[in-house]
Amino acid sequence: MFDAKVFKELIAKEDKLHINDPTIVDCWEEQLQYILLDLDGLVRYIESDITENEFSSLSSIFDEIVENTQSRSFIAALKRAAERFPEECERYNILEFIDDAEKLLNEPKEA
Repeated sequence: MFDAKVFKELIAKEDKLHINDPTIVDCWEEQLQYILLDLDGLVRYIESDITENEFSSLSSIFDEIVENTQSRSFIAALKRAAERFPEECERYNILEFIDDAEKLLNEPKEA
């Protein structure tokens, strides 16, 4: 079951690292594995409670989430969140990340 507190802790762990720190990949994998346990819970969280910082941090793994779930509801939630956070989207090019993730819908996952 999705727990916002756990999600916030995972994001905070990533936030402590520099983007070029090689261990950031481990943070992203940990986030992905947690999200895959309850994607619907994450979608509800995105719709109601996600912060700008959490949204921009999560953008690092949009592609991986879609590759693993093929979730159109996730993409729809991202688009609605993007409307709520236009400055964050512009600052970090988040709309491009959403578009790239959306292109992965119905594409076979690479081995």
